[in-house]
Amino acid sequence: MERRHHPRFACFEEVNFVIKDVTHTGIMLNFSKNGFFIMTPLSLEPGESIGLKYYSRATRSVVHFDCKIVRRETTGIGVIVDPSLN
Repeated sequence: MERRHHPRFACFEEVNFVIKDVTHTGIMLNFSKNGFFIMTPLSLEPGESIGLKYYSRATRSVVHFDCKIVRRETTGIGVIVDPSLN
C-alpha cells in the first residue's frame, strides 16, 4: 500500500547537502511536493537535519530547503522538507 500523499516525479539532478557543517554531493532521483530521494553512499540516520541546495531548471535559480532524513536505503536517503525550519 502506497503511504505517500503527493505524486513523485523522476529526475536526475546533482544536489549539495550540508550535515553538521560539512557539504556533500548527491544525485536527486525523484521529488514530490514535500520530499526528495537523494542517491548517496553516506550512511546517514533518519532524524538527522540537512540543508539541501540545487539549481532548479524550473525556476532557473538555486533553491534551498531545510530537510529531515526520514528513511535510509542502500542507495540513498529519503528526506522531507521540514516546515518548522522553512
